[in-house]
Amino acid sequence: MRYVLEYEISALFFLAIISFRFFGTRRFPNIKNKLFAFILIGAVVDLSLDLTGSVLINEFSQFPFWLNYLVNTVFYLLQAVFLVAMFFYVLILVGQFHRKNLVPISICLIPAAFIALLILTNGFTHLVFYIHPVLGYIHGSCFPILFALSFFYFISDFVVVVKYRSRLQKNEFTTICVSILIVVVACVIQILYPRYLLTGLAMVFAITLMYFTLQNSREMLDTATGVFNSGAMFLFLRDRLQEREPVEYIALDIDNMRQINELFGQANGDKLLRDVGRFLVAADESAWAFRVMGTRFVLITRSEEKSRILCEKIAKRFKQPWETGGVQVILMTTICCVAGDTLQGELLPPESVVSLLEVAFSEANRSGGRDRVFSVDHALLDSLHRRFAVESALREALETGEGLELYYQPIYDVKKNRFTGAEALLRFTHRKLGAISPCEFIPIAEKNGLIIPLDELVLRKVCTFIVEQDPKNTLGIDFLEVNLSAVEFMHQQLPDMLDALLEEYQIEPGFLFIEITETAATASYDLLAACMDTLRQRGCQFVLDDFGTGYANIAQVTSLPFSVVKLDRSLLLGRPSVFTDIVSLFSHMNLRTVVEGVETAGQAQALRQFDIDLIQGFYYARPMPQAAFQAFLSGGAREGRDPVGKG
Repeated sequence: MRYVLEYEISALFFLAIISFRFFGTRRFPNIKNKLFAFILIGAVVDLSLDLTGSVLINEFSQFPFWLNYLVNTVFYLLQAVFLVAMFFYVLILVGQFHRKNLVPISICLIPAAFIALLILTNGFTHLVFYIHPVLGYIHGSCFPILFALSFFYFISDFVVVVKYRSRLQKNEFTTICVSILIVVVACVIQILYPRYLLTGLAMVFAITLMYFTLQNSREMLDTATGVFNSGAMFLFLRDRLQEREPVEYIALDIDNMRQINELFGQANGDKLLRDVGRFLVAADESAWAFRVMGTRFVLITRSEEKSRILCEKIAKRFKQPWETGGVQVILMTTICCVAGDTLQGELLPPESVVSLLEVAFSEANRSGGRDRVFSVDHALLDSLHRRFAVESALREALETGEGLELYYQPIYDVKKNRFTGAEALLRFTHRKLGAISPCEFIPIAEKNGLIIPLDELVLRKVCTFIVEQDPKNTLGIDFLEVNLSAVEFMHQQLPDMLDALLEEYQIEPGFLFIEITETAATASYDLLAACMDTLRQRGCQFVLDDFGTGYANIAQVTSLPFSVVKLDRSLLLGRPSVFTDIVSLFSHMNLRTVVEGVETAGQAQALRQFDIDLIQGFYYARPMPQAAFQAFLSGGAREGRDPVGKG
């Protein structure tokens, strides 16, 4: 029997073109691309050996038998390896190729190992094939097992793809299924008509499908700059984490890009970003450049020395002008370097790397680090670890309800000469970390999506206190203030959530005053105004907190439905006449005024000359747990006189 080789020759030619295209482009170095590269090389070698082996079989009498045995033995071994590689590729595609699945993956390798042993011993057993001096190439009794092995792995591929279909896009699922079907059909035809070498052609067709649909290099690229995107960086770092391979980081942020866009136009700004991307890619071929957001880029290297040289090269280039729109501009940058010795061999997850860089840029800007290189030190890394620890503790506290407690700080009514309100303040104590300041855990909660469940927990605790203790009648309290994060007002669900809670606990909306910081009032004015208007119509009242510490103005205060304005004590340090005018103005606007942060008798005495309504501060009462708060007011404090007036 003589084999028809034309199909294999055409397949090898076409595969060479695909390989040239694949290896001619710089590919993202994740395990998926590495394995596909191995599959391509293996397929080229496999097809070459298949053609060579077929020629040797056709002309068996003209070549040494040992050469025939050698070529065909290696060919059949590669077939088994190719099937395993394709199985691994499918596992990677569905996200199941990791150490947790080491045992089931190892079990799936047993058939391939058995076939490999069968092929390697074939020279002695002739169970797979042998070369007869007269008849030439003859299949052995175990040759059908090779096809059985192929069908085993085809079925395994199909089962994995169907089981984890939800993790695949539609085109990925279709490509794998069609590829399996094509190769299976080719194997069946090969069994029925062994002269026609169609399996190689089918394999190349499947690889071509995979190349154009599953190996889309553009999905990893940031098309605006030509560097890899943030998704690619996460994959790259996960691979390094799995391989336990430490890396060095160089991050840079262009500080004045907004001004450049305003002066020279968006098109020229985009051209500058493309030029920056080209420079970063060409700066070091062994480094990998990523654009993580906006004007922020990250370069990752594996060598501390290369990282140092690259950092110097980048800093030097950005001191020189860039050309755009016929003019030269200087790009002001903040560069943060994270050296391997700083991490001390620690391998951070991708999310932690992003957090570390955020902390690094914040610290660099805080310390005046713009337009210079900022090196991340151990102290900054320790602060990141602290941040992670606090976040983990918060998540644990929200799940268990332990460690989060409300304190209440009484608010003194100057005109009624007693305490008529209180502010609910959240305190957090962890069994390992101890007491954690709200100034520390609140920003962490806002950045990590924990602030909404945290605010709901506070509201529920306040509502429970109101229902169970009835502070209005038992303590003479007219209102309770609750702080809500500015993030809450970005969500349209806040009015409905608050409505549901008030209805669930049967609480009068006007008893709860919602505090909004001055910063929040200026940051997202339109969203805040809409949300406040909805809540005001449902009976809620609002307090503007920290007036005088930010950038709010009288116009903003009057345009938002506030009932109370809290004046920061720093206003007292200015001219008394200005403070008097502010208090008088708010009084004419029917807004009650509270001076907060009063800590000394002198400050309290100074306030007596102004027509203020309420005072809050340590001099009058410190924040205290619920039981102490009730005891404080029940013990006559609510009927007490102004402490300034005491003998």
